[in-house]
Amino acid sequence: MNIYARNSERTPGAVQIEVSGDGYDLAGIIMLPPARQPGDFRGIYATPDGLEADYLYNRSVLGGRLVSVWGTHPRSTADMLQQQDDRVVQFGYDADFDEDYGKSVRGDGLWKYRGNYGGWPSGYTRAIYLRGECGRQQYTGAGISQINFASTCTEGTTGRPYLSWVTQAKGYSSENNRDVGVDWMRVVLDADRNDRLAVMVNNRSLGLYLNSGYELKL
Repeated sequence: MNIYARNSERTPGAVQIEVSGDGYDLAGIIMLPPARQPGDFRGIYATPDGLEADYLYNRSVLGGRLVSVWGTHPRSTADMLQQQDDRVVQFGYDADFDEDYGKSVRGDGLWKYRGNYGGWPSGYTRAIYLRGECGRQQYTGAGISQINFASTCTEGTTGRPYLSWVTQAKGYSSENNRDVGVDWMRVVLDADRNDRLAVMVNNRSLGLYLNSGYELKL
């Protein structure tokens, strides 16, 4: 199946979408239900009668196949500016859904779980895309800095379970600056605990992350 979607330029609150393959050949401008609270995801479904939109977790579109998902800006009910190419959703900007980690965090070298906070639709996402930034804490001098991401961790320790893979931003940085930035970092989420992300900022490092998009399970 081939899917392309983006916010409609002419109709506020609507999505311009094209779906083809697997017996479908659909296109149109689809109105989204208004978000009821921040992080309220809406789905677009391909049905025998055409494309329909509904609140994602209602699952009330009988006989419909989910083809697209739309959330909101952080801490807002405004529709997220995004585009979708098949399974991959890209935001129009790097968004601070995790408000605490949207600014510099002093690292201690220990793994911590962070929640979703509206950055991706839990249960419908197999990977997320992040921008990771890191630098050196004040009074530590210049050197290597690092921020790490994984689907699972042993929270509050330096260790991770077996079969837990790490994605990291790492590089040389000056003191009290985030000189290292990596865009479009792909982190595969845990299939069973799809609503959390494991993060670790190295000791003596500063780190933050922003959400750039996600990859759907369709």
